[in-house]
Amino acid sequence: MKLRIALALAVSLHLVASARAQSSEQGGVQLETLAATSSDYAANDSAYAVAAHGGVAYIAGEGSSPYGSRWLIRARSIANGAKLWSVDFALQSGMFDAEVKDVALAPDGTTLYVAGRLAASSPFDTDATVLALDTLDGSIRWVAQIDGAGAGDEAAALAISPDGQSLALTGHVVDGTPGLGHRLLVAVLEPATGDVRWDWRFDADPATDDVDKGVDVAFAPDGAAVFACGIVSPPQSGTVYGTYALASATGQLAWSHHYTGAFATESAPLELSTNGSQVVVVGRHEYTSSSAVLDGTLALDASSGQQLWTTSGPGQVGINSSRAIDTDGADFFVAEAKANTFEGSKWMAVKLDGATGARLWESPFTLSAWPLASLDPVAVAHDPATNTVLVAGTRDLNGLSASDDINPMTLAYDGATGAVQWLRVWDSPSSTSDRTFDLALDGARLVTVGSSFVPAEGLGMGVRCREIANGNPPWSTIIQAQGAAADRPDALVIDPQTGDPFSLGMLFGGAKAVAKIVRIERASGATLWSYVDDPGTVSGGTFLAGRLSADGHTLYALGYDGEDVLAVALDAHTGALLWRRTIDGPAGRKDRGRDLLLSADGQTLFGLATVDSSTIVVNPGEEEAMLTLALDAASGADLWSAVHDPTTEDEKGLRLVLSPDGSKLFSLGTRDTLVGAPLQDDIEVAAYDAASGAFLWAGGYSAGAVPISSWNDKPLAGRVSDDGARLAIVGASDGSCCDDGRAALWVVDTTNGALILRTLAPLPGEDFEPRAAAFTPDGSRAVAVGNVGSSLGTGAVAIDIASGLAPWASTYPLGGPTPPAVFTSLDAVVIAADGATALAAGRDLDHRLLTMGIDVASGTELWRAVFDPPGATDAVTTKGARAVAYDDLRRLVWTAGDGPLVGTDVDGLVLGYRDPTLLGQESTLSLSAGGSQALTARAGPNFAGDFHLLLGSLTGTTPGLPLGIGTLPLNVDSYTQLTLSEPGSSFLPGSLGVLDSTGSASLALVVPAGTNPALAGLTVHHAFVALHVSATELSLSLVSNAIGATLVP
Repeated sequence: MKLRIALALAVSLHLVASARAQSSEQGGVQLETLAATSSDYAANDSAYAVAAHGGVAYIAGEGSSPYGSRWLIRARSIANGAKLWSVDFALQSGMFDAEVKDVALAPDGTTLYVAGRLAASSPFDTDATVLALDTLDGSIRWVAQIDGAGAGDEAAALAISPDGQSLALTGHVVDGTPGLGHRLLVAVLEPATGDVRWDWRFDADPATDDVDKGVDVAFAPDGAAVFACGIVSPPQSGTVYGTYALASATGQLAWSHHYTGAFATESAPLELSTNGSQVVVVGRHEYTSSSAVLDGTLALDASSGQQLWTTSGPGQVGINSSRAIDTDGADFFVAEAKANTFEGSKWMAVKLDGATGARLWESPFTLSAWPLASLDPVAVAHDPATNTVLVAGTRDLNGLSASDDINPMTLAYDGATGAVQWLRVWDSPSSTSDRTFDLALDGARLVTVGSSFVPAEGLGMGVRCREIANGNPPWSTIIQAQGAAADRPDALVIDPQTGDPFSLGMLFGGAKAVAKIVRIERASGATLWSYVDDPGTVSGGTFLAGRLSADGHTLYALGYDGEDVLAVALDAHTGALLWRRTIDGPAGRKDRGRDLLLSADGQTLFGLATVDSSTIVVNPGEEEAMLTLALDAASGADLWSAVHDPTTEDEKGLRLVLSPDGSKLFSLGTRDTLVGAPLQDDIEVAAYDAASGAFLWAGGYSAGAVPISSWNDKPLAGRVSDDGARLAIVGASDGSCCDDGRAALWVVDTTNGALILRTLAPLPGEDFEPRAAAFTPDGSRAVAVGNVGSSLGTGAVAIDIASGLAPWASTYPLGGPTPPAVFTSLDAVVIAADGATALAAGRDLDHRLLTMGIDVASGTELWRAVFDPPGATDAVTTKGARAVAYDDLRRLVWTAGDGPLVGTDVDGLVLGYRDPTLLGQESTLSLSAGGSQALTARAGPNFAGDFHLLLGSLTGTTPGLPLGIGTLPLNVDSYTQLTLSEPGSSFLPGSLGVLDSTGSASLALVVPAGTNPALAGLTVHHAFVALHVSATELSLSLVSNAIGATLVP
């Protein structure tokens, strides 16, 4: 009974809150300060275009980081801002140019088209690019590109014909010198396939390399003609506005018009609209006869191109421009901006008579209290249902000379009179730099998009929703691309009590990178807290290693800040800084913390770093050494430190190993030894007394029988035997010549460093490059994984520690089990607690993050799984999966790359932003014959003993039902009420019960034979909630994902 009451109350409160949001009304001018959403940083994200249809806003922009740029496309519910799907898209990883310019929606709302420029073959050789996506889930339907002879092609604007049968774009291609020789481009594509029906290129003056660019495009209402406008440079005319009409079926030019009455600058805003009779172009006209730059609007006859009228409005000295235009089918609504040094800035909305250009009304807005303020309207839309004109833009209180106090602003006007109905200003928490770039309407609401600044995080895509009637904001959000992970995660730590992962790495903050740590809730994927280490220095840093105290209260991290080794201790529950240390190497330059260990009693923190030991300023880092240090875990105070620098060349610290009794500490790394040329990398080991730091011994080890110049060895993992007598090191060696890589094992005496055993474990006939290695829990065997230098893909090798023999060596070919994966490398590996399964992570040639299970006894591939977010072309970094960790039961392996945090359990199920806690197959069930759908609730051991209740919906999963701890992905309807009021019924056996010791329960949907055939065609979705019962309260503890079943006759 309490269970039903709790859920019924949640449903009721949600419905009441929704009703209140719909009925609230406020008037007048109001300034809102809205909290930013809790999301994570992706260097520089901005939204430049938006389209809306059927209750969904489709937002397109771009993101950049030091590791690459890409298009960002997001779908959000207009009802409540809930995330529906997201796509990050690029044609190449790395620093390749990517810019979004425009979006368009198919008339039926099923396809979203995004236009801009993308580079693939080289960083700045962009092509005019159009991407088509399914609006249901963001899946990519096709990608089309138009390429000029030079570099720098771009699609600037899109339009879809009213019947949805033609997709037009305009922009430019570069057929001459890069940066010059732009040719105005107009093209029509087949919306279903992306095939180019025709493309038309215009060079206003072939004798020169002057710039010709298309800026906007529109279809005639009957779809027969395409109108494009742009900036062109005819001979002897300077830069002017060009407008062109082409047949949409053939691309034949019907007419062209060059407006030579004014000088149009290349950067002038330009936009086009048509009502079928007139084609109207707005922009900025710079008159050469005076210092005035006047707004200009030009009307042409749609059938002939004859100039009908122009208007420049009331001129004033300064910069004035018509920025945006829309039509009600007869007349035109124009947003104008006027700036004057002495008179301030003016935001103007104007209604023009379509036939004559006469101003039917104009409505100016100024900020008299801020004479130096700048007002910049950028988008206008007419709502025919209410005859309301919406104008969105940006208000800058400090004018053009400052970047703070910049806010998005929206005004609503009566379409008949121009009277201001409401004005709203949006202010992000930083109150610094927030801008609007586009506007879209859907039903009774409008959505504006732009950029918003989040303190210590950077720019995000600012999305704001308002009621058209009164301007009230039902929701707003700042979307940042990376999801729940640091911008470049380099290490992961798992809380054994909760299973929450800590992502450690680097956040790129514009001019520099800073170290960052994020704690993520395992059940929901939500960011619980984040710590950014930014001391204000010019150089940046990252965290490369982390450890959690045995009681789970303290997180320790090691990395670097600028030129120094950086160590911090944080409260694991809140992210509060407990202490912070920086450590200088001998030269005080280019020092990098690499690995971290805690003593068994948790009182001592051991660190290993690579430090600069050169004595000259030229080329710091030319001589490097291994720095081993011990810090007091409670305070960060120095206990001891030691520099190991046996040669005049480089020694790099990579791994720490502690003996089982905690008495000895081994620092593993590499050293360069010069024997003629070229350089040789050997394994280097330095042993210390863990308590005092006293030096015990050091040794260098090569994979070859004698040191030779061509061996290059690197330690990947180390383990001391249970009796403390032997140190086993598994590493990588490139062999005695090129294309002869293999895994290697060294076993040394821990008392004096004497070599006991050395063995090589090649893949027969293959060049194997091991990237990671792990020992079984009992230390008897190690598994090394990596890539194979042939078409076979990747491989793994097992090495018996006692004998040095390789019981198996396996390659994992291209293709393989479903889903197919083409491996380039496995970059991380752990071994499950029972020692039976090696869990490896890497990436394939399609840049997808992948994981696989390998049988430790035989090397047999057990499963492989691919994490492929819709549209993602680089789910991980170019170096593959950057970090891997596992929970206390080793049931789950977490991997992180240059994308979302991902988990995969031991049966190969891929886990995304949150664990899919309801398992089962999407099914088709016959109403006449009957059938069942098996479902499993799997919340995990942390939820053992909690109640579970399976609920359903016949009306879909979005926007769902917010329940505080998460959104239940079910739309509340009569079926929801039925499953709530009658749990455990015959059609949902087991829907109400208690989760077992593993946090699991068996559920089912049962459709009896002969069920009402009127239900055919419906899809029923189910999801469950978990509730925790204590002595004092009953609370929701988990919300699952949804799984559907389609009902057929």
